[in-house]
Amino acid sequence: MPNSLVNKLRRHDLTPQEAVRWAAFITTVINALREAETVLKETDSWTELLRKIAPKIRPTEPDLNVEIYRKIKGIKKNAQLDNPIRDIEFESEPPYDDPNRTGIRSRKPDFLATRYFEVGFALQFAIEAKRLLKKTEIDSAYLSEEGIGCFISNDSPYTRAPIAAMLAYFFDHTEEYWRESIVEALLISPLPVSKSHELKFVGEKKLTHCSDLRRTNLDLPDITVLHLSMGF
Repeated sequence: MPNSLVNKLRRHDLTPQEAVRWAAFITTVINALREAETVLKETDSWTELLRKIAPKIRPTEPDLNVEIYRKIKGIKKNAQLDNPIRDIEFESEPPYDDPNRTGIRSRKPDFLATRYFEVGFALQFAIEAKRLLKKTEIDSAYLSEEGIGCFISNDSPYTRAPIAAMLAYFFDHTEEYWRESIVEALLISPLPVSKSHELKFVGEKKLTHCSDLRRTNLDLPDITVLHLSMGF
């Protein structure tokens, strides 16, 4: 039976209250991403995007990042006052705060969601996106040092939080095809994967795959990376 997100987070030595807080935050962010995907795929939105990038017929990763970010801003702006999305700050390519890098040398996650609580305390969820046109790009991009490796890199890892996400953009084949291909590639990759399994989000029929990566080189506990996708 697949784990719930709360149970998964409890295995990161979080208290029950902390795990519930993290799970609510992550679920809100993922729901916003999925709503942004739905809006972008509407005929008018997609036609407008293609007009902007003409004569290209397929958006690049930065094209999609910008449009998803814009859609999330619109969703947040139009949300009801009691919607938890209003309490979350979304950023696209914000410089990662690192003691050894600044300015143009700064490393930047594609998306960063932050939920502020009491003074001096906040939750952050970093997301790295990769466009996949060919199966070989799973190894060369998605699972590379510039892909999922950004969460375990000795050089300015994108997050020290217990959880992060990879987002795959695809145009051909099915979501199941890419999901199975990514899982298959992970199993034979040299990445320090300690566990790979499914998570069940409340209210969703489909499962979300996740991987636990060891971060012993950073003297940190494992990080859980959620594998998300958007098909256009």
